[in-house]
Amino acid sequence: MSTLTPFFISLEVTRSCKMNCIYCRANAKPISYENELTTKEYFDLLDDISEHFNSIIILTGGDPMERKDIFQIVEHCTKLGLYVVLSSCGHSLSKENLLKLKDAGVLRVSLTLNGVQKQTHEEISGRDGSFDEAMRAIELCKKVDMSFQIHTAVLRRNVKDLPSILELAKKLGSSGYHPFFFVPVGRGIAVEDQSLPPDEYEKLLNWLYEKRLEVDTHYEKDSVSFLDKFILRPSCAPHFSRIVFQRSKELKTSNRKDFSFEEIFSGCMAGRTFIHISHTGQVQPCGELEIDCGNIKVENFSTIWETSKTLEELKDRTKYKGKCGVCNYVKICGGCRARAYIKTGDYLAEDPYCIYKPTKLKI
Repeated sequence: MSTLTPFFISLEVTRSCKMNCIYCRANAKPISYENELTTKEYFDLLDDISEHFNSIIILTGGDPMERKDIFQIVEHCTKLGLYVVLSSCGHSLSKENLLKLKDAGVLRVSLTLNGVQKQTHEEISGRDGSFDEAMRAIELCKKVDMSFQIHTAVLRRNVKDLPSILELAKKLGSSGYHPFFFVPVGRGIAVEDQSLPPDEYEKLLNWLYEKRLEVDTHYEKDSVSFLDKFILRPSCAPHFSRIVFQRSKELKTSNRKDFSFEEIFSGCMAGRTFIHISHTGQVQPCGELEIDCGNIKVENFSTIWETSKTLEELKDRTKYKGKCGVCNYVKICGGCRARAYIKTGDYLAEDPYCIYKPTKLKI
């Protein structure tokens, strides 16, 4: 039996959202959805989680602020000793709401900037005024001393803006910058051509490695603790872990100490140290890999985590197939399981976006 535990649990507390982002994995809309989990069902779920795991709860959607009981859910997380963060589109984040979230126990809010120019951001978000709303939300977070981080959906149409968004994130006082590498599911299927080609994907991850070295060096000089650092880490980009190890060895430095996060939560975490629970209670490896592993309306999450065949297979990387199965970096990368599933219908297949050619060398 695997000893892996769900360090991150993403709760899609609603699919309602006023945005119309072209890449949205949930195809979220500004409507009311049927059969969403009730307040009591969330309380029971959180009770079960706290009894068995020491997890960070990520409240996401849709936009969690569309739920009237969101403050109650946060308070219950806090009462149970669970760390809780919240992902928002920004349009519903007033000063009053942020103060209530902070008082309830939210440790950090994540906000999205998909461009430094208003036009780029709003073309991607599909909502007029969304750029100003995001910037306003950032300023409000600063006023109430709420920690925030910035995400960007990495697409062909905005990839050239990433250096500028990174600098803006640092200038604004963000606690971190997390470029999300687009996976074409949900609404994103219609814009699959916005995915970066594999060679550009690799090039961008190498650039992020170099930028992160610069950030870490800066903060080492200032003697700031790791928890207070500006964290630069891509999401849905498992190859980054492999690149960290490759480049650290090439440079003959001790940089592996600077990237301890990759050693603990390396590569694709879907179904291994990360799990997603949909607004209707469906447990799935991640938001982009919509495979039904069980439903918390039927059985406890802790039971599903221990007994799901899909999760059991994802936890065991010796079961991975193709190039991923023989790769010398499989233990720290594993390839993106969602992209493998999209391409082949098999979540254990090789990642079609990886250009690395496995060798017999050991890391």
